[in-house]
Amino acid sequence: MSKSHNSFYDLVIIGSGPAGVHAAHKARSLGKSVAIIEKDPKNLGGAWIHTGTIPSKTFREVLAAVRAIDRHVGSKWVERLVSNLSTSSLKQRADEVSTDEENLLLKQLEAESVDIIRGIGFIEDRNTIRINQQDGQSEKIKANVVMIATGSRPRRPDNIPFDGWRIVDSDEILTLEQIPQSILVFGAGVIGCEYACIFWALGARTIIVDARERIMQYADREISEELKRSMENMGVEFKLGYNLEKIETKGPKVISDFTVEKIESDLFFFSAGRESCSDRLGLERVSVETNNRGAITVNDYFQTSVDNIYAAGDVIGPPALACTSA
Repeated sequence: MSKSHNSFYDLVIIGSGPAGVHAAHKARSLGKSVAIIEKDPKNLGGAWIHTGTIPSKTFREVLAAVRAIDRHVGSKWVERLVSNLSTSSLKQRADEVSTDEENLLLKQLEAESVDIIRGIGFIEDRNTIRINQQDGQSEKIKANVVMIATGSRPRRPDNIPFDGWRIVDSDEILTLEQIPQSILVFGAGVIGCEYACIFWALGARTIIVDARERIMQYADREISEELKRSMENMGVEFKLGYNLEKIETKGPKVISDFTVEKIESDLFFFSAGRESCSDRLGLERVSVETNNRGAITVNDYFQTSVDNIYAAGDVIGPPALACTSA
C-alpha cells in the first residue's frame, strides 16, 4: 500500500481485480512503472477475492469434502454433518480464505514494486487521473497508458424488491443468517448453477428458473446439457422458458409469479446477469464508448476508442469470469 508515490507512471490501472492485477504483473516484468488505484481499502482483489470466485469456491470445496464421505460412512452421517453446518461457519471459512488470498496478493504486488494508491480514480484527460481520497482530498497523477479494470456488480432490476434476506443478489447471498429450506434461483448462468449446487448440498430444495430454454447460454450445448442432466440427477429442479411477471412476499415466504405457474420458496436468489462498473469514471470527458449496459467497448487489443486507454475484465462485459479476466 503506497502512501507516497510517483506523479507519473508508464501504466496506471483503475481497479484491482484479476484483469488489473495480471496486467500489473506483466507490465512490471517488462520494466514498466505501474500504479493500481483501488477505492476500497478492504477490497483489494475486487469481487474475485471478496464476493465472487474465492468465497463461492470455498463454499463449494467445503461441501464437496462433506459429500465425499458418503461412500465411506453413508448418507446418514452426511446428513448429520450438513445439518450442523451454519451459514456463519461457512462465511467465516470463506472470509479466512479471502483474507489469506488478499494478503498474498498484496505481498506479490509489493515485491514487484507496484504502487497501490487508495482512492477513487477519475479520468481527467487521456493521460491524467484524479484520485479522490476518502477524507475529501484529491490529487492528480499522469500516465502514458491507462487501464480500466473496475469489474462488475450484480444487476438489480427495479421490478425486483430486493430486501437482503428473502430476495437477494449474488453479493447478499454471502451474508444470509440461516440456510433456507427452499431456494428459487432465477438465472441459469454460471453463478446461478454454482449456487444451486451449493444450496442443494446444504439440503435445501433447489429450483433453477430461467426465461431461456437452455442453461449456461455461452457454453457449448453438449456441455450445458450434460451439466443439466448431472444436476437433475442430484435433485436440482429446472423450470426453463418461464417469464417472471411479479414477486410478492408473504411473511417469510416469497411468491414468484411466472407466466406458467406460481412458485413459493424461502429464498429468491436473483442471478440473472451483472452490469459493468463504468459509471463515475469520467469516461464521457474523453469520449470512451460504452454499450447500453455500460460495458466499455474495446477492440481485439483491449483498446477503447481512446488509443492509450485500455479496458479488460468484467467492465467490458460477458462472460464475467475471473479466469477470462486474467
